[in-house]
Amino acid sequence: MRNTCFICQGSDKDRESFVYHENPTNSRGEEFFVFFSTPERESEQAIQRLFRLSLSNSRLGDPSRYFQKVIESFSASVDNLEFSEESLSGSLVVIMIRRGREVSLLCSKATEILYYDSARKFEGPVKTLPGLKESAVGKERFQAELFEKSVDDYFRLYRFRIAKGRHTLVFAPSQEFIGQNIVSIRDNLFFPSVKFTDPEIISTGSETTFPVMHWDGDERDPKTTAKDSRSRSMIRSKAPYITGGLAIIVAILFIFKPFDRYRTSDTLRDEPLLSVQDENTVAPEEETNIAGPAGSETRNQDGSDSVADQPTVKDTGRVMRPGEFVESWKRKFDAPVTSSPSVDDGQIVFGCRDAYIYSYGTDGTLRWKYKAEEGVGSSPFFSGPLCIGADYTGNIFRLDRSTGERLWNYDSQEKIITTPRITGGTVVLGTMEGNLISLDLAGGKRNWIEKLGSGIWASPAVSEDCIIAATTDGSLVRLSQAGRIEWRVKPGGGIYSNPLMAVDKDLVFFGSDDKYVYAYSISNGHLMWRFPGGSKMRGKPETDGVNLYIGSEDGVFYAITYNGRLAWKADLGGAVRSKPLIMDDMIIVTVYNSKVYAIDIKTGSLLGEYKIESPVYSSPATDGDRIFFGSNQGYLHAVSVKGEL
Repeated sequence: MRNTCFICQGSDKDRESFVYHENPTNSRGEEFFVFFSTPERESEQAIQRLFRLSLSNSRLGDPSRYFQKVIESFSASVDNLEFSEESLSGSLVVIMIRRGREVSLLCSKATEILYYDSARKFEGPVKTLPGLKESAVGKERFQAELFEKSVDDYFRLYRFRIAKGRHTLVFAPSQEFIGQNIVSIRDNLFFPSVKFTDPEIISTGSETTFPVMHWDGDERDPKTTAKDSRSRSMIRSKAPYITGGLAIIVAILFIFKPFDRYRTSDTLRDEPLLSVQDENTVAPEEETNIAGPAGSETRNQDGSDSVADQPTVKDTGRVMRPGEFVESWKRKFDAPVTSSPSVDDGQIVFGCRDAYIYSYGTDGTLRWKYKAEEGVGSSPFFSGPLCIGADYTGNIFRLDRSTGERLWNYDSQEKIITTPRITGGTVVLGTMEGNLISLDLAGGKRNWIEKLGSGIWASPAVSEDCIIAATTDGSLVRLSQAGRIEWRVKPGGGIYSNPLMAVDKDLVFFGSDDKYVYAYSISNGHLMWRFPGGSKMRGKPETDGVNLYIGSEDGVFYAITYNGRLAWKADLGGAVRSKPLIMDDMIIVTVYNSKVYAIDIKTGSLLGEYKIESPVYSSPATDGDRIFFGSNQGYLHAVSVKGEL
């Protein structure tokens, strides 16, 4: 049952594609096949990166474990901005592991799979394949709220056992493609006379290259030698849409060269990949943890790290220079902390994707925790007596700030990642379904709900007179306190950046996916100016009353004057999606390159940087001495930046 995976060569050479094929060394060994391609040229490097990640993961153990690691690698790449959801939405990804007759198959949901049984002369969709089982890829563990879908939502996992007879699977980019090429597919792939045991490339006459798998369930697995039975091929090819390798070449230099600005520890080396039949030549796989500084490895049930929940404080006994970072303490949790902490009167409140809202003292001691129905990506509103939070299932709730006891709950039944805002005795926040909701602050009853667009990612801005909200389909909307729309504009791309009002200047600022920062008049919705950035502007803006400060997806952090001119900019080397924190003459910025920066607010010069264990989506908060922020690896950090501890 060798050479069961093939490439159907297309005629157009305009698109890059990536293929790896490995045959087993014996009848009980493993066949491994990987096929990646994308219809968009701008996504080729991203797909190339995912291809490398798939090859770098160990396949020892059950295939589901390997596939879960692949998905986790993809999710981590989402966090590091090495690809976006657009890179996956139309791409064709096929990864197959066959051990004897047992087949595990991971495919992108954009893939259309046509099944043919030559013994029965039966043709139909993949769901008609005998014994086919479809299962979930695995539990979400990374930044699902950073995109409209989880990475898991882009894939399907199939399992089946090869039955008797001859079976063929065709992986096509669309149903339309199948319809246009069905005659060629039948003539070249479904006829029993086709000799599938020799060629690895088949010509079908179509323009698009695509993979096909063929099994002869009646064939007895031959005994082969290591010399000629193992074939590892890495193919680089070009085809018009979703394409595979056009010539079987060993392109190791292509696989191993640096493809982009991001470097990771899983870069492939020249030694061969390991499969199940190599298990006697390697040590058992070990679990790997990303560890922080000493004192953070032991975790208590309440989510803290240090023994007996005692904070790890580093007393330097000296005055720190401006911009110098020193760790004070940190806590570890079982899921990412993407919620931004709020600090008030010696108390910190933040949400975690483990479905809890936590309250800590600024000294690192746990005060209380509240169990939500699902993960919490929304940043709680916490000020004075008020503590308002929301979870992914759509629950909006008010908690007692002293005990964490729930005072009321409203179930919107729509996913929420926005921060609640308080205005005029009401709670206002948006949902991922595009609704803006107003609740009574005292009892949690709904005042009104208004559909504004396809989704609301950015937290609304509020004032005594109005509410301004932004949608993922690019609308900026002003509403009255009663929920009446007063004006609406649609400047360009989707808006994921929080609107920020400067009421005294009659301006509202925000960034857009069309790579501009905008300023509109609050009163009438007229465009006042727009500032061009180098990439999508998804950072949350902040102001000191003189300049606007905002970060971009390509890592450039901007200071922009109120009349739309550049004051200064700084390249921080990683995407900025957080809101900067202004402390005296410094700006503190958390970044996706796993660093926190202190920047001189007047000049933009770098004062200091602090390296942590993972990228950061959480915005920093301060009690005047320390700064607090969460990380995508599941830590809450407390770091001193200036002055004595």
